[in-house]
Amino acid sequence: MTFAPFQYAKVAGESCDGEVAYTLFATRSPTGKPQAPPSPGSIDPERLFELARLNKVIPILPTHPQDLPEGCGELASRIALVRLRTLALNRRGLLEGMRVSGLLRDAGIEHCHLKGPPQQIALYGTYARKPSADIDILVRPKDRKDAITLLRKAGFEKTERNLSFWWTHFLEEIHLTRPDHEAVLDLHHGLGQAGLPRPLTPDRFIDRRVEIEAEGTIVETPCAVDCCLLGAITIAKAFRAHEPMLAAVLDLRAALHALDPCQLRALPDTARKAGLEKTLALSLRILDAVHAGSLPRPIAPPRTPFSGLGVEDLRRMAITPWVPGLPWPRQRIILFELCGEDYLGFGRESLRLILSNLFRSILTMAPARKRKTR
Repeated sequence: MTFAPFQYAKVAGESCDGEVAYTLFATRSPTGKPQAPPSPGSIDPERLFELARLNKVIPILPTHPQDLPEGCGELASRIALVRLRTLALNRRGLLEGMRVSGLLRDAGIEHCHLKGPPQQIALYGTYARKPSADIDILVRPKDRKDAITLLRKAGFEKTERNLSFWWTHFLEEIHLTRPDHEAVLDLHHGLGQAGLPRPLTPDRFIDRRVEIEAEGTIVETPCAVDCCLLGAITIAKAFRAHEPMLAAVLDLRAALHALDPCQLRALPDTARKAGLEKTLALSLRILDAVHAGSLPRPIAPPRTPFSGLGVEDLRRMAITPWVPGLPWPRQRIILFELCGEDYLGFGRESLRLILSNLFRSILTMAPARKRKTR
């Protein structure tokens, strides 16, 4: 979901150089107990907390006052509270997701959990790495209607009914909730995002799914290579929307380092076949800008797309996108660069974006017109 301007109120116009330096140091440390490094400026505790919140990395910060930067010890109790809330939130979502999986499995509907707590378990061995309020499950396009019918019989109802056509046909997902549960189920039948290249083979993500154990139950998640592609899609989506993305960048780093040598060699070809070659390249450039030298061999930092953007620009775009004057590419240029030499795909996705914006406007205005005529 796109960030609203008011959500940046506490950091608006601030470069947060000291806070960024500490956060990067904290997220580089495998122990989770970093000492504050020298920084180009003083570290303000409120800005540090906001920077971490917007980038969804508060649970990674240390909870002992002595491990926090000078003057920031007061944050320790707040960080500990966020960790506890994240643990509770994600466990509720995990259990609800497992319940949905059981329903789909019993009905013979193949699926996998795209992200959320199961992904965190696969990448980090814990489901409390970052807050995740939604349950994202992918089914095959041919099974979408059957899955919705099944879930509605189980007590789920569609949300945002006036926009359900737009969600279904342009973002390839539908949102469902149960009255007695606060988690939102995002039921995907594709991985499309208006304004970005769509994966050419979404069914393959289900074909290549793997099983992991969570709370004593088997849960199906994307394979290690597909976790990298999903991470790249998330980063590209945030880049296009000018949103903070440090947590997504760290997820991509973890996914890359989970690959064995054969999977590392297969990654570029898998991305190319899915139409995500440039999307992956952009995400690798951003990862290298955020944490230089963290790409596993034999992967080297790509020079394209967006070769005109330097390392410092990419780092700021990833962590502090609210900083004024950043050289953001126009959205049409982003789509063109990520489509690479697939000019037909660029034309197709450009038309899809135009139609997406048109239909969303029409569907959003329709309820307002009805109210006026009453």
